[in-house]
Amino acid sequence: MTAKRVKLVADFETTTNPEDCRVWLYGLCELDDSSLFSVGTSIEHFCGIVSKQDSTVYFHNLKFDGVFIADHLFREGYKHTTAKRPRSGEFTSLISRQGQWYQLTVHWFSGSKTEFRDSLKKLPMSVKRIAKSFSLPVQKGEIDYDKPRLPGYTPTPDEVEYVKNDVGIVASALALQEKNSKGRLTIGADALAEYKALIGEKTFRGLFPILDVNVDANIRSAYRGGWTYVDRRRQM
Repeated sequence: MTAKRVKLVADFETTTNPEDCRVWLYGLCELDDSSLFSVGTSIEHFCGIVSKQDSTVYFHNLKFDGVFIADHLFREGYKHTTAKRPRSGEFTSLISRQGQWYQLTVHWFSGSKTEFRDSLKKLPMSVKRIAKSFSLPVQKGEIDYDKPRLPGYTPTPDEVEYVKNDVGIVASALALQEKNSKGRLTIGADALAEYKALIGEKTFRGLFPILDVNVDANIRSAYRGGWTYVDRRRQM
């Protein structure tokens, strides 16, 4: 029987000293039960935990946290690849030309696979705004980000509570979206799927037919998509 892929939400706290930039605290919880929370003080320990089984791990702003993961992977002998079938010890990335990070997929030496995803693409707002928008009982806190934290530093209870709240807020909101998401990476993909479901595939293809390859190639560079936002006068 294939082991179930576990879904997690994580957050790194890092030092702000450019001469000693590293993870000094991480929080990790299950997507469907944020009370199942664990904490650690190094990226080595974090990767050791998530590599034990197949997993999907969300970070709120993977572009930031993913750099630390990629750096660690290279230091541990992993290789980046564009192969369709990566092997153990390799990882792939989905990063746009504009530098938007969507996914890192790591094939661990252990044989397990982890997909690191960006929850910011599903919940395009700050953690503080998520807590307020979803009327969650826990709100985002504050810590001294620039406080000197030398190697071996022991996080205070307040710092642990801070990262616990951060991952818990994202997990609670993301769990609501994931029920109907079916594994899609972005809120835009979710919206498109919902639109297709509302009007039907036949009507959708009538409005937006599949273009000839040459026609598509000629016009594709002319558009980049769009963006939407809530008028603050109408925002709940």
